[in-house]
Amino acid sequence: MQKKGGTATAYVDIDLTGTEVSVDLACELASTATANLTSVFGEGKVTVSVGTPVAQTGATNMTVSGTTVTVGTAAMNGTVRVPITLTWDGDVNDTTDTNTGATQTDVTIPVTLTVSQHIN
Repeated sequence: MQKKGGTATAYVDIDLTGTEVSVDLACELASTATANLTSVFGEGKVTVSVGTPVAQTGATNMTVSGTTVTVGTAAMNGTVRVPITLTWDGDVNDTTDTNTGATQTDVTIPVTLTVSQHIN
């Protein structure tokens, strides 16, 4: 029996050009994500988190703090790169895996990234 787990990070670029309000970023797993991961890793707990966005080269009039991008004195210009990290905790023994040692090269893990107006 083998316990499995891991971490994967994907990056999403969001163009905030013309945005005149501060925004909050949040992420959640789609309902099908757990089934997709279970087929590869066996049962366990999946979590998703949004890391600190990074303003890309040339971005202006924005300040990043945690998962909030704050607009300056005029509309924002440019993009932010948002890291989305999935963590799979193989907290149960995997007795059904018939592909031990096999490499999985294509797993679809649907997530939803929400950009909403920041309210103080």
